[in-house]
Amino acid sequence: MEYFDRYLGERVKNSNYVFSNGLGIKLKSEKFDGCSLKRTFLKDSKIKKSSFFQCAFTGSRFENTIFKKCKIKYVNFQFSTFMNCYFSVIKGKNLRGNNFDHCYFYKAVFSNVNFDGCSISCSHFIECVFDECIFNASTFECTLFQKCKFSNVNMAELNIEYSQFSHCILKNVVFPYTQLPYIIGFSDFQNNEDIRIATDNEILSFMDYQQGFEKLIDYYKYVKEQFPIANLYLFLGKADEAFSILKDELLQSLLKSDYRLIKHICRLATFNDTITPSKVKELFDLVKENLNKIESETQTLECLNNIDEIRRLILEAKYDKKMLKVIIETNIPSNDLDEIQSVIRKIEETISKTLPNSDCYSKSIEIRHNSPYELLVQLCNSLPEIEKLVSEFINVLPTIAEGLTIVCSSLELKDRIKKKRKQNPASTSHITKITIIIE
Repeated sequence: MEYFDRYLGERVKNSNYVFSNGLGIKLKSEKFDGCSLKRTFLKDSKIKKSSFFQCAFTGSRFENTIFKKCKIKYVNFQFSTFMNCYFSVIKGKNLRGNNFDHCYFYKAVFSNVNFDGCSISCSHFIECVFDECIFNASTFECTLFQKCKFSNVNMAELNIEYSQFSHCILKNVVFPYTQLPYIIGFSDFQNNEDIRIATDNEILSFMDYQQGFEKLIDYYKYVKEQFPIANLYLFLGKADEAFSILKDELLQSLLKSDYRLIKHICRLATFNDTITPSKVKELFDLVKENLNKIESETQTLECLNNIDEIRRLILEAKYDKKMLKVIIETNIPSNDLDEIQSVIRKIEETISKTLPNSDCYSKSIEIRHNSPYELLVQLCNSLPEIEKLVSEFINVLPTIAEGLTIVCSSLELKDRIKKKRKQNPASTSHITKITIIIE
């Protein structure tokens, strides 16, 4: 290492090594400003009154970790995972300018946290708690909140378009006036006294807000925004009108190759059973017909950014399937291509052997990080087939020690899968942890 010391300063090297093995760490009043902490792993740790300013935590993983009264500003957390974590900030300070895009939060708690200028797009919050929080000049596009609890939360200054709320508990929550109908799940907010709506000049009750729906529809027609109109019709129980609007918007989006909006239209159409399966299929047939006609490179690139989600929605809508995500963490170094290819082959063979007659249209296996290697496996299938495949995965891909986490709303399914797990000698495995997510 002496040779490299002259070249590698604190800002040059990836300094996540400062956390050692990441287990049971306790830090107080430490400064990590400007550090590269990519691919950090922290478990059962407590970070108190420490400063993280302009840091890079990209691709990190935090389990049972507390961030108490920390300064967290302009930090990149993209593609990170937070399991059973707790966040609070110094009084009067904010979580400012942070990037939480493509993150996964499970049972995370945010207490008295102000999000200021944060990007939180394409992320998942599962069974999380937001208590006494404020969101200012932040964005939540394409983010899922599932079984989350919001108490005394102000979202008045939030770009919340195309986010999704599913089975959430809302208590004294303020939403922005014109953006609320962009939320997928808005139609489930019926007669909710705990929701209030912010305008520039006043705060409305949800009942008063409903009384202005017809005027609001006229406004969206004037600005030529059809997505919120369809959502308002779904709220009012006018499924036929909603479908007509969505179909028209879909056709216009296909003509413009706006695959981002196509994805969100598909998400809204499949959110609940209001729109019949036959009509949903009609929308997806239009999408699939268009996908076969893509020729230009620009169209192809934009389509690739959204196609996986569109394909997943097509499968789920047509066949009542679920999404399986398997995150496989290893200790395989970046120069050992043979070993990582061996693991990928084993995954492919397991899928082919376990589901020989299955439609793997949406299956993908990708390398997320390579120092050490981490894999992400995704596919859609019926719940019984997923259970069968998961049981095979955890047997043919043994983990070191007890490195297995299953995130699934069905406790019975989780118990059945874990009981089927075979014990394997830790010394034979290069896999440190498997996280299985069933949505």
